[in-house]
Amino acid sequence: MNAKKIEAVVATSDMEAVEDALEELGVDSLSISSIVSRSPADILYYRGAAYRAESHRLKVECLVTDQLVASAIETITKAASPSPAAGRICVFDVSDVSLLRTW
Repeated sequence: MNAKKIEAVVATSDMEAVEDALEELGVDSLSISSIVSRSPADILYYRGAAYRAESHRLKVECLVTDQLVASAIETITKAASPSPAAGRICVFDVSDVSLLRTW
Protein backbone atom coordinates (compact mmCIF):
# COMPACT_ATOMS: atom_id res chain seq x y z
CA MET A 1 0.00 0.00 0.00
CA ASN A 2 1.39 3.39 -0.99
CA ALA A 3 0.40 5.96 1.59
CA LYS A 4 1.12 9.58 2.39
CA LYS A 5 0.94 11.39 5.71
CA ILE A 6 -0.71 14.80 5.55
CA GLU A 7 -0.04 17.35 8.29
CA ALA A 8 -2.13 20.51 8.19
CA VAL A 9 -1.91 23.40 10.64
CA VAL A 10 -5.26 25.19 10.82
CA ALA A 11 -6.94 27.83 12.96
CA THR A 12 -8.97 26.45 15.86
CA SER A 13 -12.09 28.05 14.41
CA ASP A 14 -11.69 26.04 11.18
CA MET A 15 -11.27 22.63 12.81
CA GLU A 16 -14.88 21.49 12.68
CA ALA A 17 -15.23 22.42 9.00
CA VAL A 18 -11.97 20.66 8.09
CA GLU A 19 -12.94 17.56 10.07
CA ASP A 20 -16.39 17.35 8.46
CA ALA A 21 -14.99 17.89 4.95
CA LEU A 22 -12.37 15.15 5.38
CA GLU A 23 -15.00 12.78 6.74
CA GLU A 24 -17.12 13.38 3.61
CA LEU A 25 -14.07 12.53 1.50
CA GLY A 26 -13.68 9.23 3.35
CA VAL A 27 -10.79 10.13 5.65
CA ASP A 28 -12.18 8.96 8.97
CA SER A 29 -9.08 8.63 11.15
CA LEU A 30 -7.45 11.90 12.25
CA SER A 31 -4.94 12.85 14.91
CA ILE A 32 -5.47 16.37 16.24
CA SER A 33 -2.92 18.21 18.38
CA SER A 34 -3.00 21.64 19.94
CA ILE A 35 0.12 23.64 19.04
CA VAL A 36 1.57 27.06 19.75
CA SER A 37 3.43 28.69 16.90
CA ARG A 38 5.78 31.64 16.80
CA SER A 39 7.38 33.50 13.95
CA PRO A 40 9.59 36.58 13.59
CA ALA A 41 6.58 38.37 12.06
CA ASP A 42 4.71 37.96 15.36
CA ILE A 43 6.77 40.56 17.24
CA LEU A 44 4.48 43.18 18.73
CA TYR A 45 5.22 46.33 20.67
CA TYR A 46 3.40 47.49 23.77
CA ARG A 47 4.46 50.68 25.56
CA GLY A 48 7.85 50.57 23.87
CA ALA A 49 8.63 46.99 24.83
CA ALA A 50 8.83 44.25 22.20
CA TYR A 51 7.30 40.86 22.84
CA ARG A 52 6.62 37.84 20.71
CA ALA A 53 3.00 36.89 20.21
CA GLU A 54 1.99 33.23 20.16
CA SER A 55 -0.62 31.78 17.84
CA HIS A 56 -2.69 28.88 19.11
CA ARG A 57 -3.60 26.50 16.30
CA LEU A 58 -4.42 22.87 15.68
CA LYS A 59 -2.37 20.33 13.76
CA VAL A 60 -4.36 17.69 11.89
CA GLU A 61 -2.57 14.52 10.81
CA CYS A 62 -3.97 11.75 8.62
CA LEU A 63 -2.81 8.89 6.42
CA VAL A 64 -4.27 8.66 2.93
CA THR A 65 -3.62 6.60 -0.18
CA ASP A 66 -1.74 8.17 -3.08
CA GLN A 67 -5.03 8.52 -4.99
CA LEU A 68 -6.58 10.69 -2.23
CA VAL A 69 -3.67 13.10 -1.62
CA ALA A 70 -4.70 15.82 -4.08
CA SER A 71 -8.37 15.59 -3.04
CA ALA A 72 -7.49 15.77 0.66
CA ILE A 73 -5.27 18.84 0.17
CA GLU A 74 -7.97 20.57 -1.87
CA THR A 75 -10.59 19.66 0.74
CA ILE A 76 -8.52 21.08 3.61
CA THR A 77 -7.73 24.23 1.64
CA LYS A 78 -11.40 24.86 0.84
CA ALA A 79 -12.64 24.08 4.36
CA ALA A 80 -10.11 26.33 6.14
CA SER A 81 -10.84 30.04 5.99
CA PRO A 82 -8.31 32.09 4.02
CA SER A 83 -6.48 34.38 6.40
CA PRO A 84 -2.96 35.60 7.08
CA ALA A 85 -2.93 33.33 10.14
CA ALA A 86 -3.62 30.26 8.01
CA GLY A 87 -1.18 27.43 8.50
CA ARG A 88 0.46 25.12 6.03
CA ILE A 89 -0.02 21.65 4.64
CA CYS A 90 2.87 19.18 4.45
CA VAL A 91 2.84 15.79 2.72
CA PHE A 92 5.26 12.99 3.65
CA ASP A 93 5.90 9.56 2.14
CA VAL A 94 5.07 6.64 4.44
CA SER A 95 7.14 3.53 3.85
CA ASP A 96 5.84 1.37 6.71
CA VAL A 97 3.17 1.43 9.40
CA SER A 98 3.23 -0.67 12.57
CA LEU A 99 0.50 -0.91 15.18
CA LEU A 100 1.37 -0.56 18.86
CA ARG A 101 -0.46 -2.93 21.16
CA THR A 102 -0.19 -2.16 24.85
CA TRP A 103 -2.29 -4.89 26.33
